[in-house]
Amino acid sequence: MSRRKSTLAFQNSRARCFNRVLITVSLLFILYVTLFPFDFVTRVDHEFDFSLIKPDSLGDWLRNIILFIPFGFGLSYLMFKHKSKEKALLLGVVIISFGLSSTVEILQLFLPERTSMLTDILANTIGGYLGFLCFSLEGDKISDLVAILTFKIQNSLNLSRLICTFIGYLTLTFLLSAYLQNTTNLSNWNSDFPLLLGNEQTADRPWQGQVSQLYIAARAISPSEVEYVLSQNNPLTVIKDSLVASYQLKGKGGYSDGKGNLPDLTWRGVPPNSPDRKGVLLTSNHWLETAASATLLNQRLRNSSQFTLIATVATTDTNQTGPARIVSLSAGPLQRNFTLGQEGTSLDFRLRTPLTGSNGSKPSLSIPNIFADTSPHNLIITYDGSIIKISLDNSTRSYSLELHPGSRLFWQLLPPHSNSLSNKLSKIFYYGLIFVPLGFIFGLIVKLSRLRTHQNRLLIFTGLLSSCGIFEVLLSTVSGKFMSLENLLLSLIIMTGGMLLTELTSSPSSNSLRIED
Repeated sequence: MSRRKSTLAFQNSRARCFNRVLITVSLLFILYVTLFPFDFVTRVDHEFDFSLIKPDSLGDWLRNIILFIPFGFGLSYLMFKHKSKEKALLLGVVIISFGLSSTVEILQLFLPERTSMLTDILANTIGGYLGFLCFSLEGDKISDLVAILTFKIQNSLNLSRLICTFIGYLTLTFLLSAYLQNTTNLSNWNSDFPLLLGNEQTADRPWQGQVSQLYIAARAISPSEVEYVLSQNNPLTVIKDSLVASYQLKGKGGYSDGKGNLPDLTWRGVPPNSPDRKGVLLTSNHWLETAASATLLNQRLRNSSQFTLIATVATTDTNQTGPARIVSLSAGPLQRNFTLGQEGTSLDFRLRTPLTGSNGSKPSLSIPNIFADTSPHNLIITYDGSIIKISLDNSTRSYSLELHPGSRLFWQLLPPHSNSLSNKLSKIFYYGLIFVPLGFIFGLIVKLSRLRTHQNRLLIFTGLLSSCGIFEVLLSTVSGKFMSLENLLLSLIIMTGGMLLTELTSSPSSNSLRIED
């Protein structure tokens, strides 16, 4: 009987742990989904929408309900005290769900890309209420089932099976990551695309503006070199050895490549009558295109999987869409190697890789308010095989988007965004998928090995360091880059966290407990 009581106590303890994890994860997920990309401003620039019903947003309404159901369920379990107090519990869950949703909607007033709506608060509150109903009807069964399953799984494990699982999982994740690592290079670039300024070959993405210089090199210059170029306005000093194309866009044209590698840029449409000494003026009536394919440029950048693009541009219309094409290596609106364009007042950059596809639009790197005025802007765009970085006017204005093996899966949850927090969160998400399960399995191995204290510590230290170190060394070998200490530390931290999760599934009394009838 005492063994049965101990088992039931263990089940209840694991059920509470499960629901603590559930409510913590659901709360963090709610805050992330509703407040992303965290670009808060100090002044409210839009109004609260008090519409109670919006017929055109049924999908958003349902998503907002579903978002709060796990939160309502976990909250109900943790707040539950006695069957006779269910009405008070319901009221508490509804009030907390309403309060959380209201707080989020108020914070969204300070996020330019978000819309604060009363209908969202209503949907979230309904979601919390449905979470309470799920708990009221089947809560104990669901929690007990989770506890029993974890208990049974734990007691069916043995050391040799766990070691095989650990090695197999580590091998599988490395092979998958190595494959995905190669999806961020430029191996799928097309060699036949021409270089265009101000439009597409199809003439349906015109840009109104001015370009005065254009340099393209076959390597990504360093941050210190970027700073030097922007401060000294002397790109050739930095990129001379890797320069592939150089166009000084002044006079009537044609405009020849200073390196002699590419065909001349010639006018399409009706050439302008009066050339501007400050640069070429591009409109819907006239734009520039290389007389033949920019084959050498396409091939050099594809082979290096790196580049630097330096240009000076100024828009003459702050509300162009398409995106309107400024500089593009492309064959049409849906096929490109890269495109620099304008969408509203935002700068839009699209890059073709095996990960982003032939259109390069998933994702594109969008930077707001660059074209809010008609002043010239000095742009430096670099790509080092994984990170797109755009620096403007001075080195303090820079934006980046990191492409890594887990990017595509992360972007299925939320759109990519050009801030450092988004890049870090996407990497944490990717490493979490790998190293939380790996750490969990390793934690079980440590528990079942039953070594002495000093031996246990040595096993933990060597196991964590060797697993994460081997993974990073192999990935750096595949990518051809130096191993990142930041990535190594991140994997160590996440794997350690995964190992600590084994405490949620281990019996406090014995590893040999069995569920008895």
